[in-house]
Amino acid sequence: MVMATPDIRQFLRDRGALLVHFSTLMARDPSRYFPNDLLTARTLQGVPLAFSTILRGDSNPLPNVGRGGAEGCIGLVADVGPGTEVLAVGPGDNGSIYLEATGDWISGGNPPTLEACEESIRLRNPSNEWFVRGYIPIGIFLLPPLYARKPLELEGGIVYGDAKIDLDEVINVFNGMRIFSATDAAFNEYDRLTRRWIDINYDSIIPPH
Repeated sequence: MVMATPDIRQFLRDRGALLVHFSTLMARDPSRYFPNDLLTARTLQGVPLAFSTILRGDSNPLPNVGRGGAEGCIGLVADVGPGTEVLAVGPGDNGSIYLEATGDWISGGNPPTLEACEESIRLRNPSNEWFVRGYIPIGIFLLPPLYARKPLELEGGIVYGDAKIDLDEVINVFNGMRIFSATDAAFNEYDRLTRRWIDINYDSIIPPH
């Protein structure tokens, strides 16, 4: 039996889920350190990235409380457009890798059938992975407390580690980009003029066509 492939954008809208590519904690590759990883991610063309589906009430991996759902604390929110391809989905880490010999990316996830997409959210453990290419950057998504992989000064030298980041640092790095977050009750957007978080609905982030 062949499972139907859903209208991905409508599938996410029906569930109030956002696609977020997170800055990776404990990353070893310097190109994936904050903020360069996210600054690069918003400009990539034709390169697939790993995203998590984020719902209201989700929490980040630190300090290991809450229900989870996110791979990190700071990420890039993306919309789905006509050129977007969801290559694979899964309820956990799919083990996506880059093949230098061919220049291809592969993923250990499942084809994005309706059943697989539903299970990727229902069975998240503790976060899921959607492998997506041709996404449309919308803004930055935060789940406090904010930590990211970044350069740190230690005994006169520079080391890299996961360190706490102030909201102002994020705002300054992504000047001009919208900043989102979420509570159990609502999605939120940071108002730079009043320096306050404002409750918004899903359509304010991902508008209906």
